[in-house]
Amino acid sequence: MQSPSIYTARLELRAGSREIYNLPFDDAAALARALGVNIPDNWPVENYDDECLVWCRKMLDHDPAAEPWLLRYYIERESNTLVGFGGGGAVKDGAWTIGYSVLPQFRRRGYASEATAALIAQAFEHEEVERIIAETYPELVASLGVMQKNGFRFVGPGEGERVIRYELRRHGRLR
Repeated sequence: MQSPSIYTARLELRAGSREIYNLPFDDAAALARALGVNIPDNWPVENYDDECLVWCRKMLDHDPAAEPWLLRYYIERESNTLVGFGGGGAVKDGAWTIGYSVLPQFRRRGYASEATAALIAQAFEHEEVERIIAETYPELVASLGVMQKNGFRFVGPGEGERVIRYELRRHGRLR
């Protein structure tokens, strides 16, 4: 069963599915048909690759209930255009890890911040989520801005070389 979409002021965050995760990552026409959206010529966005889709399929194989925690496709509602994607893995030890990517021509418009805020709200509706983790590189100023706008705090090094980690705790949220 497909997870319901999440709606923000400008976006629909549509959940992925096994059908979508089985499509070749670089087949924009097939993805456009599966989602029923317009897809810009420069799709796929950064970090949307075969490794990402294989990981999603493995997560679903391990736990079909993980679907709503996996990928969400960011669709600009006014134009029915895919502008990016985000999501994370299953909740583990009270933590959910979030990531996101937006096509270059749609950056600096607040889409990532808007989508991240909606995903945070949804995550904290689940009692098992005590904190949300996001990682990035220190030079990705826009990504740092998304995290800061959404109340994340720097907590130290992340997984991988030069990666830094931010965290948002359920009880430490900005109000």
